[in-house]
Amino acid sequence: MQEKPSVTTDRLAGCWASGPEHTARNEPVELVFIIRMFVLCSEFSPRGASDSFTMSSAAGGSSLQVHVVRLGPGQELLGSLQAFVEERRLRAPFIITCVGSVTKATLRLANATATNTNEVIQLSGRFEIVSLVGTLNRDAHVHICLSDAEGKTVGGHVLGDLEVFTTAEVVVGEAVGLHFNRDMDERTGFPELVVQPRKSDS
Repeated sequence: MQEKPSVTTDRLAGCWASGPEHTARNEPVELVFIIRMFVLCSEFSPRGASDSFTMSSAAGGSSLQVHVVRLGPGQELLGSLQAFVEERRLRAPFIITCVGSVTKATLRLANATATNTNEVIQLSGRFEIVSLVGTLNRDAHVHICLSDAEGKTVGGHVLGDLEVFTTAEVVVGEAVGLHFNRDMDERTGFPELVVQPRKSDS
């Protein structure tokens, strides 16, 4: 079967690594297709939530745009996705799904806090991406689950160093009518997601 050619432009090629530490700065991504759908985002209040607990949501219809991105060996996955989001000016981007493999990962575990970052692990080897989810605005919040050669899994909050081994096929969605931002939450000590209707000029 003949392989489909990559769809790139001179403007897009070579912009997907977000720093000198990324090993394949000049590698282009492959944009396979874009789909438009319609989704409804509505106000949501969790059952039993206290008055002090605020859910961030935005009511109204929102068009969903889907981008499919393929990254190649040696590219840093998170930095490449953030650069793609910036280049495409996506305002409410999130990861729908991803399959692929990596040779490195730096993860923060669940019992780490904003003031205690000792619970950080650095992985090196060959790992299959079992799951990759999260939001991709400027301060990305992404979680990953990886499996090793024996099928054992490990997961956590992605801090970086997700170096692609063979491939990473990522489906990125954007809620076109919304804007993702982050504000510091005193209860958690972390900048947390704020969802707002998008202004016409953004």
